[in-house]
Amino acid sequence: MALSAQRAERRLRVLHLRSSAGLYGAEQVLLTLLPELPALGVDVVLGCLRNPYQPSLALHERALALGVDSRLVPCRGRFDPGTVGAIRELADALEVDAIHVHDYKSVFHARLANRPRRPLVATLHGHFADTPSVRFYNWIELALVRGADRVCIVSDAMREGLLRRRIDPARTVTVPNGVDTVRYRPGDAAAARAALGLPADARVFGTAMRLAAPKFPIGLVEAFAAARARLGPATLMVIAGDGPMRAELESRIAALDLGDSVRLLGVRDDLERVYPALDAFVLPSLSEGLPMALLEAMACGVPPIATAVGRVPEVIAGVAQAPLPPGDVGAFAEALVAFAPRPGAADALRSRVLERYGAGGLARAYADVYRGLRGPASVPARPLASPGA
Repeated sequence: MALSAQRAERRLRVLHLRSSAGLYGAEQVLLTLLPELPALGVDVVLGCLRNPYQPSLALHERALALGVDSRLVPCRGRFDPGTVGAIRELADALEVDAIHVHDYKSVFHARLANRPRRPLVATLHGHFADTPSVRFYNWIELALVRGADRVCIVSDAMREGLLRRRIDPARTVTVPNGVDTVRYRPGDAAAARAALGLPADARVFGTAMRLAAPKFPIGLVEAFAAARARLGPATLMVIAGDGPMRAELESRIAALDLGDSVRLLGVRDDLERVYPALDAFVLPSLSEGLPMALLEAMACGVPPIATAVGRVPEVIAGVAQAPLPPGDVGAFAEALVAFAPRPGAADALRSRVLERYGAGGLARAYADVYRGLRGPASVPARPLASPGA
């Protein structure tokens, strides 16, 4: 469905919908994107679907703090007819020009609520099938986004899977993630370590991840245990994040007798204060699209040790050590042992993010998608060049 020429020429208003369980990669994309769009002539409203298991929603609260117009949308479960009516009422009251969905629950309810028909944009932030129920929800999402006017993906590597699901390639647009390079920037390592209670002279590896199977947290601590046995006790691992594998991870840390050498920080909304404490950022994932945490760490000048998944090889090519085979604990342990910072690495890493993955470029790409709804189905994404964004 196309926007009218009159609407395409004036400021647009887009309703974003997200069902959120925490501040993970997709949430960080939204928190980076939404504040940037008004300057490009696109007004935004964020509709956060309520989570019956969480009395407060971190995404909603964080968006409000950033000055984003965020609304709570009632939702009592996976599929709630009341949510359909609430979305329709909100879209009508705001007179939005398009609806942009960011997960299976949002696209399901938006498809039913979208009467009268407005252009529908869907972003697939990456599918990680760590449980049968998640695989089922992924299947639902892919089936439903076939009806979207644009399907945005974070990596070209996702296109093959979309073709298998008969999603029209002419409606598919690759929009790489972008980060707020003002928020994420090099910081004082000594101050960051002191704030986290880390020794100034320790070798510190760290990551930010959802504690779930596709992120391979068990493999990470096993690799770390092997590396620490060779590097010595003044070697630490810091893990920010939470998820369904936390208890299993804690048990494995205890079984490996790692004690306080692995610090589980839980969910943090101030990762810009964590990354500067690290000697290296580690990403052991088995699957990814374009991981936000990797871009954030690089924007802070922290060198990565990462697996060759999704768009990671392209992101780090020429500015970090070669990516590792996913799932190879031994290879990851060797990389930890061999790690040594490259001269000038911090500047090169930050420059890579500024040039290709800044917040301004992300916003321009999505603004092009919205305005392109008035034209033909095939809409190329603009390069994400945003020095200084």
